[in-house]
Amino acid sequence: MPIEILEDRIAPASVLVVSLADSGPGTLRNAITTVDASTDSTNNIVFANHLVGTILLKSPLPVITNSVTIGGTTDAKIAIDGANKFQIFNVNGSSINVNFEDLTLLYGNSANVGYKTARGGGAMYISDNSGTVKISNCTIEHNRAIGISGAKDTSGLGGGLFLNGGTVDITSSKITGNLVEGGHSTAASSTGRTAEGGGIYVGSGATVVLTLSTVSGNVAAGGFGTGGARGANGAPQTAGSGGGNGGGGGAGQGGGIWNYGITTVVKSTISGNVAIGGRGANGGAGGHGGVGGAGGNGGEGGYAGYGQGGGIYSNGYSTVLTLNSSTVSGNVADGNISGIGGPGGLGGPGARPGFHGYDPHRSPGTGGGVHSEYGALTTIDATIARNVADKGGGIFLYENGPTQLDNSTIAFNAARIARDGGGLWGYIQNSGSPVIVISTVIGDNVTGGRGAGQDLCMNTGQVITAYASLIESFTAASISAPNVKDFPVLENLNPLLDPLHNNGGPTLTCLPANIRSPLIGAGTLPVDTGLPNMPSVPDDQRGHGRAVAGTVDIGAVEVA
Repeated sequence: MPIEILEDRIAPASVLVVSLADSGPGTLRNAITTVDASTDSTNNIVFANHLVGTILLKSPLPVITNSVTIGGTTDAKIAIDGANKFQIFNVNGSSINVNFEDLTLLYGNSANVGYKTARGGGAMYISDNSGTVKISNCTIEHNRAIGISGAKDTSGLGGGLFLNGGTVDITSSKITGNLVEGGHSTAASSTGRTAEGGGIYVGSGATVVLTLSTVSGNVAAGGFGTGGARGANGAPQTAGSGGGNGGGGGAGQGGGIWNYGITTVVKSTISGNVAIGGRGANGGAGGHGGVGGAGGNGGEGGYAGYGQGGGIYSNGYSTVLTLNSSTVSGNVADGNISGIGGPGGLGGPGARPGFHGYDPHRSPGTGGGVHSEYGALTTIDATIARNVADKGGGIFLYENGPTQLDNSTIAFNAARIARDGGGLWGYIQNSGSPVIVISTVIGDNVTGGRGAGQDLCMNTGQVITAYASLIESFTAASISAPNVKDFPVLENLNPLLDPLHNNGGPTLTCLPANIRSPLIGAGTLPVDTGLPNMPSVPDDQRGHGRAVAGTVDIGAVEVA
C-alpha cells in the first residue's frame, strides 16, 4: 500500500501559559508568537488552572495576526499590565477572528503605536481586520492614549480601545477609568489636538455591539493651545507689530465612546464619563512703537476647545448609534476657559498705544449624555438621566440623520445655559432629518434660567414630531403632533418620576412615582402608530412585558 505524502503544515496551536513572566518558555509572549506561526484558524492560548497574578510587560507584545482565543480559563485570574509604557494587544490581520475572555487589561499606553497622525488604543488596537473580535468578561481599566505634544502634535484616540475594523462584540465587560488626551501644541499660535473616546474609539470601518457591559469613569480631554508670539518693536516712525493670536484648545469628544462607525449599546450602562475641551492660550502682546510710531495691537485670545458628548459622541453621515434597553447617566460635557487677549504695545512719543486683543468667551460643553451630529440616532427602552452640559444636558442634536426616540425616558438632566434644553437641544435647519418621538417622556430636566425650554429646545422654526409622549417644558412651536386624536401629546405636565434607581433589570431606571403619574397608560408601541419600518418593543427596559392591562406607559419602564 503506497504511503501518502502530506504537505508541510503547522498544526492548530493550543498553547498553555504557565508563567507570569514577560518572556521565555510558557509565557503569553511566546504563546502569541507560536499562534501567529500556525496555518490553522482554530488556535487557543489557555492559562493554566489556578494561575493567578499579573503579567508586567517590559516591551510590546507581538502583533496578533492569526485567529485565536486568549483566556477562557475560569480558574485562572490574569491581569496584563502595560506598565504605563506599552499598548497591550494589537490585532492586525485580514479576516481573522480573535476572542479575549476573562482578562484584565490595565495601565496600557499607546505610545508605542500610531494611526496616521494620531495615537490610539491604550489597551487594545484593532485595525485592518474584516473578521470578528469578541471581548467577553474582561475589565479594561486605567489605560491611556496620549497624543504627542510638540511640533508634530497628534490627536489621542481611544483611551481603552481603538476599534477601526471588522465586527467587535463586547459582552459582560467593564471599560472604566481610561484616559484619552489630545496633544498639546508648542509652536506659537498653534491649536491643541482633539481627544476622541476616553473609553472606546469606534472608527468608520467598525461595527461594535456592546452588551451587558459598563463604560464608566473615562475621560476625553482636548489638548491645550499655545500662546501667541509677542510683536516686534518698531523702528523710529514705525508702529510696533501686532501680537500673535493665541492657539485654540482641542475638542474633548466622547468621554465614554466616540463613534464614527456603527455602534449598538444593549442592556448596558454609560455613566460618569467626562468630555472636556482644551484650554485656549493667551494672545501675544503688541510690540512697542518707535518714536512717533503707534503700539502694535495685542493678539486675540485663543478659543477653548468644546467638550462634546460626555457619555457618547457620534458624528458622520454614515454613522449609526442605537441605544437599546440601556442607561446613559451622570456624564458631563464641559468646555474650557478661552485665552485672554494680549495687551497692546506702547506707542512711541506722540503716538497712540496698541489696542488690547479680543477676549473670547468660554467654549461650551454640548450633549452631556449624547452628542449626535449628522448621523442616525435611535433609542429604544433607554434612560438618559442626570447628565450635565451647557447645551443639551441629555441629548444634543446637530444636523442629525434619522433620529427616533422610542419608549424612552429623558429626565433629570441639566443644561447650564438658560433655556437651552436640559433634556434635548436640537438644530436641524439645513440638512438634518426629522426627529420622531414615540411614547417618550422628556421632563424633570432643568437649565440655568427660568422659562420655556427646560426640557426641549429646538432652533427657531424647527420641530420634533411626537406621538403619545409627554414633554414638560419646551420652546414655542417646537412640537408637531400629527395624530393628536389617537396619540395625544401631553404638554406642560409634571411626569411625576422617581429619581434613577435600581428597579430591577441590568440597568438603573426611573419609575413613575405613583399611580397619579400622567405617564401611566398614556403611551403606545411604535408599530401601532402606522408609521413605516417601526421596531417591535415587546418588553420595557427591565425586561418586563409591555401592554399591561391592555395599555402602554410612556417612558422606558412599564408599571405592573
